[in-house]
Amino acid sequence: MAAYLIVDELNVSDPETIKDYIKKAGVTIKANGGELLASGIPEALEGDWLPKRCVLVKFDTMERLKTWWNSNEYQALIPIRTSVSENNIIVIDGL
Repeated sequence: MAAYLIVDELNVSDPETIKDYIKKAGVTIKANGGELLASGIPEALEGDWLPKRCVLVKFDTMERLKTWWNSNEYQALIPIRTSVSENNIIVIDGL
């Protein structure tokens, strides 16, 4: 069953550093079978949620997603992201 990673970007203090992080993270995602499905500024049709930017990544299974998340390669990138941005990150199983 597919699994999805959803990133709700709240704040970015250094756009250049986050661009570099995105490139590096993208390489690790692809190497672990992930696929970037969407990235951009979403439009809220209902409710008060006003995200600045969202990212949607698909993996074949939750196990592969968590293998990527816990990989040494991605774990090394997390401090870069957290030093220049605030995010909500969730995972969810597909149907």
